[in-house]
Amino acid sequence: MLAGIKAIDKTTVHNICSGQVIVNLSSAVKELVENAIDAKATSILITFREYGKESIEVSDNGGGIDKSQFKGVTLKHHTSKIREFEDVASVSTFGFRGEALSSLCSLGRLKIHTSTGDVGSLISYDHNGNIIDIVTQARPVGTTIILNDMFSTLPVRHKQFVKNLKKEFAKTVDILQAYAMISPQRLHCVNICSKRKQVVFSSQGKSSLRENVVQILGAAVSKNLLEISIEDSVYKIFGYISKPMERCGRGSSDKQYIFINNRPCDNEKISKCINSVYRSYEKFQYPIFVLVLTINSDMLDVNVTPDKRKLFLDNEGKLLTKLESELQNMFSTYGGSYSDQSSKSITAITQLIPSGMKYPTVSQEQPTANQAYPKTIPSTSGCCSPAKSTPPVFSLEIIETPSLATEDRIDRTPVDPVDKKMKYMQQKTLFHFSLPSIKNVTCQRKDKPISQSPFVHYKHQIVASEKAESELSHTIEKDAFRHFRVIGQFNLGFILVRYKNNIFIIDQHATDEKFRFETLEAESNITCQKLINPLKLGLNGAQEDILIQNIDVFIKNGFHFKIDDSLVPGNKAQMTHSPHCKNWEFDSSDVEELLFILSDKSMTGVKNLRPSKVRRMFASQACRSAVMIGTALDQKKMYEIVGHMSEMNHPWNCPHGRPTMRHVVDLSRVS
Repeated sequence: MLAGIKAIDKTTVHNICSGQVIVNLSSAVKELVENAIDAKATSILITFREYGKESIEVSDNGGGIDKSQFKGVTLKHHTSKIREFEDVASVSTFGFRGEALSSLCSLGRLKIHTSTGDVGSLISYDHNGNIIDIVTQARPVGTTIILNDMFSTLPVRHKQFVKNLKKEFAKTVDILQAYAMISPQRLHCVNICSKRKQVVFSSQGKSSLRENVVQILGAAVSKNLLEISIEDSVYKIFGYISKPMERCGRGSSDKQYIFINNRPCDNEKISKCINSVYRSYEKFQYPIFVLVLTINSDMLDVNVTPDKRKLFLDNEGKLLTKLESELQNMFSTYGGSYSDQSSKSITAITQLIPSGMKYPTVSQEQPTANQAYPKTIPSTSGCCSPAKSTPPVFSLEIIETPSLATEDRIDRTPVDPVDKKMKYMQQKTLFHFSLPSIKNVTCQRKDKPISQSPFVHYKHQIVASEKAESELSHTIEKDAFRHFRVIGQFNLGFILVRYKNNIFIIDQHATDEKFRFETLEAESNITCQKLINPLKLGLNGAQEDILIQNIDVFIKNGFHFKIDDSLVPGNKAQMTHSPHCKNWEFDSSDVEELLFILSDKSMTGVKNLRPSKVRRMFASQACRSAVMIGTALDQKKMYEIVGHMSEMNHPWNCPHGRPTMRHVVDLSRVS
């Protein structure tokens, strides 16, 4: 019998909810930086010790915390931003829920060092947000919040946090850079590792969005950005997006920033809209964009998630439609376009046709029995439109090429190419048709009964049964390939095999291609060539850390770097060698793609990481060297190909997606 329903005690509720507010390193730092901005600070210093494993410090020069507020500042749902629920609709500050500091107390050891102009105070708090100790300690006006041993109260999360520490740090830096772009505050980020201080990035807090974008993303990126500006009675959109041209975008979508009322946020619909339009012009890259949306506060809901990164917008469909239309207009000059200028086009075509050559003609005049069709295209200028009572009859002259099926029809005497083309343009067929006649034929087809259709319609009903379900649930383990018995080769392209009572058909080319592809991927060290001048990559400090920690992955892919620790972050790593392989060209975008893959948690421990361009190169090489369709195979070769399937990591498809094997029949079901 279930126990009676009772209220959960406040301490348990506090611990449960705190883990939902602060879920990772970036959410903790984000809350502290937002508090500093709300405190009207002009300069904010973020200090990590061992990438945040030991401690996080956020120091600002805001107004500080008054002594009367020491007790309430870390209590759950205590805030100075709102007083009642209606205030949420008009809130202009980043924070308003009163959960951040309380949650941080629950997850680690929190201290606050603050001053409002008098002697400073250092306050220590327990996990419930209660004051443990207050020590007088001088400091300038402002506040420093120190969090030690984050997630120490949650063993499982702490283990994951330490395991993915540098990747979490990289994502945190990316979020901090978003605040540096939109905020007028100066943000400085440093990491102290092994007692050595490293500047990750530093912003000057310019009032211009363009200047901040140049400072954070770099001048090389900024020169390839287009300005976008849309204004409506309800909203205003302003920002920058990369040109849909080669080497202007990125191999991943990691540099895309959306701000709604100056609040950094995630909006999947807006991101999808921009990416969709951009990739219709440049399908091999993702755009870099910084988009600032200003909207009336009564049309925005910010109280959706604890981290306030997800927002709900009113009239979002209208906004997306307008944004898509504006992007299409902006990008139209960078892609192919078509304009309907038929008279100019026809004139241009006639000039390309040699004199004396026949060509198709179109006329809107009513033909007579003895009327000769014009040999030139009549000009449409000055022509009167046909009467409404008499629909125009179109004449189409089709010049057909005779069949070349037999030898005796071909004149092998050397002739001029133009004359040769004219020689075969001999048969002409003239069709007369009008729009009403086409309409009548269409209506007759629609009215025709289905029973008179020459096609046979099949209908099959699937009955639910255990047999049908089991038929669809066949699974093959990789070890089973060793026990396949080869029956023979079919149609010089497929291998028929038997396993127990099942017959399978194996594509000999796709299977051999996949084996060669995985072999190349695992064993190949790509040759490289030295660059005349080392290439500056323009990475941030977090990306440089990922690169240095995974330098063997880059070397295996043919990228070599020169690392100079004496330089500032962003300039430490310079590419000295790039991969070299015949017609394949590689550049910094491939490095960025690898960095993006390595920063993904799900890719931790994955072997043989390759950028997509290298994978395409290996796939091409494997395809050309594999056993081709049409090649006769002996018994030994067929067993070799089938046996290779047990050695592959993913034997089910070739690199291009073609399936390697299909189930044919279960012999136990054959009577």
